[in-house]
Amino acid sequence: MLTQGIIPMLIEKPKQLTFSLIRERTFMLSFMLMLLFSACQTDTIYIYPENFDFNSVYETVPLGTFVNGSGDGDRLSKSSKIVSVPYIIMLPYQGVDMMAKLPEGYEAKAVTGTTSKLGSYNYWKGNMEPFDIPSAHTIFRLQFRKADNSDLSASTVTDLVSSGDITVLYKRIDLNVVERNYENEKYVKAACYKLGWDSSQNPTNQGLHAMPIFAHISDVHGDFKRLENCIEYANALGVDAIINTGDNVLYDSKDEATFQVDVLRKYRNIPYITCIGNHEVYTRQNGAEGKVTSEELIDRFITPYVTQYSYMKAAESKTDNAFYYVDFGSRKIRVIVLNQYDNACYWGAGCGGRLGQEQVTWFCNTLLNTPEEYGVIVVLHSPEDRIDTPEEFSSWNQTVNYDGRNEDTDGYAVEGLYTNSIRPIEQIIDAFISRKQLCIAFQENTRQGNNGEDVAVNIDFSSLAKGVEFLCYMSGHRHKDNIGYLHRAENRQLMLNIVCGNPYYATGGGLAFSEGCDLPRGDRGLTQDAFNIYAIDRQDGCVRIARVGSSVSFEGIHRDFLIAPYRNESN
Repeated sequence: MLTQGIIPMLIEKPKQLTFSLIRERTFMLSFMLMLLFSACQTDTIYIYPENFDFNSVYETVPLGTFVNGSGDGDRLSKSSKIVSVPYIIMLPYQGVDMMAKLPEGYEAKAVTGTTSKLGSYNYWKGNMEPFDIPSAHTIFRLQFRKADNSDLSASTVTDLVSSGDITVLYKRIDLNVVERNYENEKYVKAACYKLGWDSSQNPTNQGLHAMPIFAHISDVHGDFKRLENCIEYANALGVDAIINTGDNVLYDSKDEATFQVDVLRKYRNIPYITCIGNHEVYTRQNGAEGKVTSEELIDRFITPYVTQYSYMKAAESKTDNAFYYVDFGSRKIRVIVLNQYDNACYWGAGCGGRLGQEQVTWFCNTLLNTPEEYGVIVVLHSPEDRIDTPEEFSSWNQTVNYDGRNEDTDGYAVEGLYTNSIRPIEQIIDAFISRKQLCIAFQENTRQGNNGEDVAVNIDFSSLAKGVEFLCYMSGHRHKDNIGYLHRAENRQLMLNIVCGNPYYATGGGLAFSEGCDLPRGDRGLTQDAFNIYAIDRQDGCVRIARVGSSVSFEGIHRDFLIAPYRNESN
């Protein structure tokens, strides 16, 4: 397996490898040693989920929460007889074969539609009767009732789901994510395995888990199937954490995203880190745009993971806001998660956001108190500045626009999060890298109806603990791949911005999924997935990157493997 992975990598991408191996004078020696290790190493890195049935035909739909409500439209009406999943999510495949396992006397149906518009008046079905799902439909909501039309409570359905008496199934139509991405394995191994050097400068193979490994997905927009694919792959690989950079809901905050908890339950207790996206804070009630409070954001999108998993509390993370951090002590990594739509932010056409004074102060102090020898990763939904891409990264930077947006030649339209060109996150990280004092004041963006609160930064990083360094940002929002360095930063600030995780193309209603990206996407086969695997190489100061899923652009440019330095060139 490793032989198939490393040798083609050396043949196909010699330019990237000479860049990635760092020690140019030892390239030929490294080549020979990698061939040797390839010949000796025959194990596979993948361990399938416990109790996974390879002969299974059906997989389960995550059901999340339930409410008493009925209706075939986008909004539910109160009902004592019908119980619904309150949010709308994506179908795993168009034309999917889906049905419900039900107790005697119960019925179910899937209300379906396209993009954000439900409205298919599907028929109620009994135990294991296939739902009527038109082949062109992409979204759905599940509903349950008693066949005799008597009262039914949401708590009763919840209990039946917990006991396994109600399960919604769909027929799997292709290989699982590990099987179909067999060819990507060589790039994942190239990223996660590394040749090292001992004290006598003799080469050593450091093995799969010598470096911290993270999976990164973003903007799934209600697509539980593609999220589950990422989690299944990450679980098989044994990553340190899955990082999801927001926009998990289909369209707006009413859709919720508790399906994530159901998906995560299928796998081991792998740390799952997610942040708030602009769609999480946006809501439209009765046709009018509205606000989502901080309390609602925390309850819907942070608390479920804090209560379901212990890693945030064990890491002494801050969890009473939609911003927090997680420490990976054995890896010496601190992941700081920011909420760019702080304090009941209002989202409109410009996607503007803000960081309030409390979060800015907390962010500075969390950076300042980073333990000795730790590296810092900052997770946020949207890049704060334009991304400059070095020539050697060019294959990972989408510059062709398919959605008609007005963008800079470097591929990023700065959305004006702050007035006076202040970029507090970027400037704070600059001071952090330089270990210097920063005193700035800025006014929050007022375009979206905010009050324009003045926020001040006064922090001195000169006393940072020994060996602390900034590693990278992870972000999404743009639905496009852009890896590079922030344009106006004084120091090298690596931004890992990833394409949309949802493979569907919008058919109307103002939604945008994958129609703006330069990768072919579909709900079947290899192109349905697009997530990254990162190995953090603290020794050589770089992030080793491999793509799983769609990795060849419409122009035939490969986006398989990359090594991106994060330290300043002088270091």
